[in-house]
Amino acid sequence: MGKPGGGRAEISSRILSKFHVINYTIPSESNMKSIFATIGSFKFSNFDEEVKNLAEPLATATINLFNIIQEQFLPTPAKSHYVFNMRDVSKVFQGLYQADRNFYENKEQILKLWSHEILRVFQDRLNSFEDREKFKGFLNEQLENGFQLNYPEHCTTNGEDTIFVDFMNENMAVYEEATDFQKLRVYLQEKLEQYNMQPKLTKMDLVLFKDAITHVAKIYRIINLKRGHAFLVGVGGSGRHSLTRLAAFISSMNMF
Repeated sequence: MGKPGGGRAEISSRILSKFHVINYTIPSESNMKSIFATIGSFKFSNFDEEVKNLAEPLATATINLFNIIQEQFLPTPAKSHYVFNMRDVSKVFQGLYQADRNFYENKEQILKLWSHEILRVFQDRLNSFEDREKFKGFLNEQLENGFQLNYPEHCTTNGEDTIFVDFMNENMAVYEEATDFQKLRVYLQEKLEQYNMQPKLTKMDLVLFKDAITHVAKIYRIINLKRGHAFLVGVGGSGRHSLTRLAAFISSMNMF
């Protein structure tokens, strides 16, 4: 879109006449907060009063984190994918929209869900332990300043990051925290055995250790979101294909 020169050829007026220019300006911070506060208010309109009042603070905290991550985590040759935009903010609220009013009754539950979605959208893009810990520090600051909570005490399970899935409730699909890790492991093991019983599928001999279980949950979450997509990075044999096959099988999806 630059002017001719430096390798850019000049476009003839005849071709230009077939095009028109549409320019979208980046919304101001106040506009962004207003947009997402309205989205949050609509979602929480049927929730308890304590949750209703979270719409605006959640929008503010999300935008604050979005601004911080843009400033602190810049793209480099080793981290060329550190590029963030408003779609990432909308994905956080897309995750919040999975909350069921019958299962999220108070402020702490919503903030636990919000923290989980923030980590999935932003932290999972960070490719070093130092960056991830640094980001958790920023998340903790927003929780303390905006909600008088802290991440380690209120938004983890026994000091571990939470895992949210929608297949652990036997009666209905409810997006909620998997509080019993052993129960989650048993469920995935059963699904793996069912997968291996399918006649046309190649059997997988997987050891479902902690990281494998959390990665299956993350992949499952992404492929079940509307327009969800992921880029899985790992060395050969790290389980990218196998864990995706298992997550797709749980979702009753076909692989191609």
